[in-house]
Amino acid sequence: MTCLNIAAYRFVTLTDLPALRERLHEAAASRGLKGTVLLAEEGINLFLAGEARAVRAWRALLCEDARFTDIEVKESHSDTQPFQRLRHHSHPSRHNIHAKYYIRRRCFYNGPFVCC
Repeated sequence: MTCLNIAAYRFVTLTDLPALRERLHEAAASRGLKGTVLLAEEGINLFLAGEARAVRAWRALLCEDARFTDIEVKESHSDTQPFQRLRHHSHPSRHNIHAKYYIRRRCFYNGPFVCC
């Protein structure tokens, strides 16, 4: 199976973290996607992989939200699924400084992503 891998981030104010987390997780799980989606009050950071049609359908669902309409997504392909499971994290306000650092570090670091 060839996997479509996507990576993206967007700094935007998110005030509905639990509802957004549930909606995105349910959509990804129902499509068989694996990877990590990190949500914080400052924005979103994601690394997902799966069958191309499923990944594009999840991305279309994400882009239905006006906050993510113009999110820049990087795509690559792999012969195997690079992630073992699907993880969604949401960080409450007490973790915002760490989440902001995590988002920036993940977006600009080209090394392996080992959280999954």
